[in-house]
Amino acid sequence: MGRCRWWALELWSLLGLTSEFFKGFWKLHYLGHCVTVFGSARFPQGHRYYELARQVGQELAAAGFTTMTGGGPGIMEAANRGAKEAGGLSVGLWLTRHCEARPTGPGSRSVEAARSRPLPPVLCRTPGASATRGECW
Repeated sequence: MGRCRWWALELWSLLGLTSEFFKGFWKLHYLGHCVTVFGSARFPQGHRYYELARQVGQELAAAGFTTMTGGGPGIMEAANRGAKEAGGLSVGLWLTRHCEARPTGPGSRSVEAARSRPLPPVLCRTPGASATRGECW
C-alpha cells in the first residue's frame, strides 16, 4: 500500500471518529442537567439495591435532573424506571456491539453512542463488579 493511500485511510478513520463524537454530543445537548447512575446489571427486581436505585431515580426526577444510565437491566433499569415513574426524563446510552442485545431499560429515550459516551459531571455509583468500576474511570 502506497504512502498516500495509507494517509487517506487514516484521515477517513479520523473523520469518522470525529463525526461519531459530534453526533453523540449533539444528541445529548438538549437533555439539561444529568446525573449518570452506574451499577450492576445482575440485580433483579425486588433486590434491595434495585429498589434503592429506583428510589434514586425518583429523587433525581423530583429534583429536576435527567437520569442517565447504560440502558441495560438491573440497577440501570431501576434508575430509569424510578425517573420515569416520577415523571422525569431518563436516558439509556449503550455501546453498539454486534454480539450484544439491545437495551432493556424502560428509559423514555434511548441514544446510541458508538465509540464514546459523553458523561455529565455528576455520577452516582451503586454496587457492581469490576465492569462497573471500569466504567466509572
